[in-house]
Amino acid sequence: MTLDTGSGYDTVYLGTIEGNETDGSLDNIEGMLHLLGAGPEAGDVLHINDQTNGAGHTYTVSNAITGSLQLLRAGRSGDVVATLGVGDAIEFNLGHTLGDTTAALAAISGARSGNELTTDVNFDLVYDSTTVSVTVLAEAFATAEELRTHIAQAVDAQLIAGGFYAGDVVVGLDLSEVFEFNLKLHEL
Repeated sequence: MTLDTGSGYDTVYLGTIEGNETDGSLDNIEGMLHLLGAGPEAGDVLHINDQTNGAGHTYTVSNAITGSLQLLRAGRSGDVVATLGVGDAIEFNLGHTLGDTTAALAAISGARSGNELTTDVNFDLVYDSTTVSVTVLAEAFATAEELRTHIAQAVDAQLIAGGFYAGDVVVGLDLSEVFEFNLKLHEL
């Protein structure tokens, strides 16, 4: 379930109703709940109440995670998703997905000789259920790190062309100088 409050000052009642904020239950909320706002503006209000339940539950609510990311321009909507999880715990998860990268890594490996791509490499990455087609041009480099940067620039260019952001998919290099693809990390 998603509740999009739009822009402006918003008041949300979760498990309770206006005028009866001291009573309520979250029992009817099943699965994920996403609260989306265009803010945060000072003056937005979230009322959460589960006091009608006889069983004790623990909830943790924090505006600092999504609010601080947006204020610092270090994130955007969807980077961190708050959901109601097992035992009615509020969970914070990364909101982006990256599909299987095995074929992409095999394509790079097949064209790689040391720090060189001997032929152009074409592969697809599935980011947030969208296929992003990438072409990395053949070129030789002095180090594996320079080759990693070359691949990352090609991936970033296609992410941007697809309406995403540079760095959403990170091209990594492990200790054995084998490439890997990962989602951008967000600290919670």
